[in-house]
Amino acid sequence: MHKVLIWDLPTRIFHWALAGSIGATFVFAYGFDEDDRMFQWHMLAGLIAAFLLVVRVVLGFVGTRYVQWRHFFLRPADSLSYFRNLFGRPATYYAGHNPGTSLVALLMFALIPLLVFTGITQAWESSEDLHAGLAIALAVAVGLHLAGLAFYTMRQRDNISAAMVTGYKTAPINSGITSARPWTALVLVVVIATWVYALLGSYDARQATVKIPGLPGVVHLGENEQEEHRD
Repeated sequence: MHKVLIWDLPTRIFHWALAGSIGATFVFAYGFDEDDRMFQWHMLAGLIAAFLLVVRVVLGFVGTRYVQWRHFFLRPADSLSYFRNLFGRPATYYAGHNPGTSLVALLMFALIPLLVFTGITQAWESSEDLHAGLAIALAVAVGLHLAGLAFYTMRQRDNISAAMVTGYKTAPINSGITSARPWTALVLVVVIATWVYALLGSYDARQATVKIPGLPGVVHLGENEQEEHRD
């Protein structure tokens, strides 16, 4: 086993940007009341997370080996074998995603667009209730992800969390990727920064509205005071 490059730079940038945006949604959601103007940033952070997910979908087709969707372990037989032998020895080694992280990652990826949709349509009481339940499910998924990292680190005595910082992981010498793709990472940063700048540039705090770049119309970030007044 050697320290080899597993995660390219675009993947690491996506990972930490998504972690930051998800963390921000929880901070603004539980740190401020719904009638507080700062609560609107909860929905803005959610929209940013959704855009980052679109970026991740693209990376799943054009990214390096372990980022591609075909390297996610989704077959039921793989998952059953992995969880059956989770506490056994010797453990099966995975250079990229293992069946556990594959399932949790895809769960989080599925929950994000559902959370954004139910957050935007909270004029419907059913959407508001569903949004709260989905938020709990996302928090559980994040908790499972962190618990899995801690378990793997203790069992394998290998800090795999650091791999999302350095890109390097302990793996067979021939399992590494050939490049961190720094130029692709630069393009990715420009694309994300441009989209976020356009999103925040259209944000109207007084009207509680924002325009999603690339889509028609505006999104209301919570209840509009004029609508409440008419009701």
